Amino acid sequence: MNRKYFLYSLIAIAFIALLETLPTLPGLATGASPLNSDWNGTSIYASELEKLGYYVVPVTSWSRVSLQNYTKALVIIVSPEQQYTQKDLDSIVYIINEAEHVSFIIADEGPYSNDVLKILGNRVSIDYERTISSPNNNPYPLVGLETPKGEIYQLFLDYASPIVPVNPLGINVKGYISGEYVAIYYRLSDKVEVYVVGDSSIFINRNMILNPQLKYLDYALALAKDLASNPKETIVLFESSKYPIKPLTPQELLYSGAAAFNIENILYAIAIYLHPIMWFPNLASKMLSIENIVLQKYILSAGYFAALALAIALFLIRGRMGKIVGAKIHVNDVAEKPPEEIDILVDTPIRRVVISGKVKLTSSDFEAFYTALDAAFRKTVGRTFSDPDFPNMLAKLTGISIRDAEAYVREMVKLKRKIDRKSIFPIVLSWNRKVRKLLETSEIILEKIGTSLMKGKGIEYVIRKM
Repeated sequence: MNRKYFLYSLIAIAFIALLETLPTLPGLATGASPLNSDWNGTSIYASELEKLGYYVVPVTSWSRVSLQNYTKALVIIVSPEQQYTQKDLDSIVYIINEAEHVSFIIADEGPYSNDVLKILGNRVSIDYERTISSPNNNPYPLVGLETPKGEIYQLFLDYASPIVPVNPLGINVKGYISGEYVAIYYRLSDKVEVYVVGDSSIFINRNMILNPQLKYLDYALALAKDLASNPKETIVLFESSKYPIKPLTPQELLYSGAAAFNIENILYAIAIYLHPIMWFPNLASKMLSIENIVLQKYILSAGYFAALALAIALFLIRGRMGKIVGAKIHVNDVAEKPPEEIDILVDTPIRRVVISGKVKLTSSDFEAFYTALDAAFRKTVGRTFSDPDFPNMLAKLTGISIRDAEAYVREMVKLKRKIDRKSIFPIVLSWNRKVRKLLETSEIILEKIGTSLMKGKGIEYVIRKM
């Protein structure tokens, strides 16, 4: 193959492969993820922890978490929106076993954190089906929340869920209202501490920014300081794997890159725009639209149809004239054209080939054979296979028994009905064998009435006189 054409072929294959593969768009974290800078994210809390000297790692996969030479860990889980798998839970247990000390801050009013609480001694659970409210049924009650070391912060709750003791051994209530526990702290062992609060809204960006006077951020940072007092030795593993990811559109990526002057985002957006899937479908659609306009305006016109009609007429006239002047036309042996099949069957050379067994006979041959015989009998004895008294007349003329004549006619008629799809019977295993047997029987009968399939002016002579 020419190198140039080979190169073009490779380019075409690569282009098609690109069309089949959508470009990978970066995702935008949602929910209470530290990667989400929107109002419901926890990016401000993560950023403030970094300012205190903590090394914060957003956990996008628990199975890939590493302590990275840190001896202590602070795990923060805020309102996860997806269930934890057994692999996730095993990874958390592995972290507990590997570290010298692990503390947990779990803030949730939903069901998914309960799976983590079960592996942390199963001391408490979050009753996510109920909501804490004030005595006057206000879902935003003001509650005093206490840190592990005794600092108290007055904060408004937002549809919080109560914390229910499962095994109350060693638990310390750190916040309650109307007889419901809002926050509980306990030590599972010398190396594991757990602080659970039934309201995630305390840690989201909206409250960190809009309500500085209520000290939401101070409370959140105080929890971290009490549970992990030495930032230099502690890695903060901030849950970020249990929230949906919203794909960014190329436009959003480009605008965000331009707004923050992020060259990487800008170049990535340009690369996505250059991907064939972004422009080729529109180009192909426009090309097809132009093609349709051209066809309608210049080709599919009245003149075009007139020329087409004239060409068809000339073709038909030529075919008719060819038949008139005796032009030889080859006709396939198909059931839809019985007249041509008759010509093939009754032509003497072809007939001899058929009888000699050199051609495999089919149902189409039987139909032609039946038609020829039916016409021959009509001309010679004045009856056809469909006449009720034909078997009797055939017996008288040929000397064969009534029984044999009836059997012969019945077999021919049944097969014709099968060919015409008027009956599914009889079941024919081999048309070749069936037709040859009937040909032999027919030859015997025809010889008795003065004609033949094989000799002299046989059945073809009878047909051509019609």
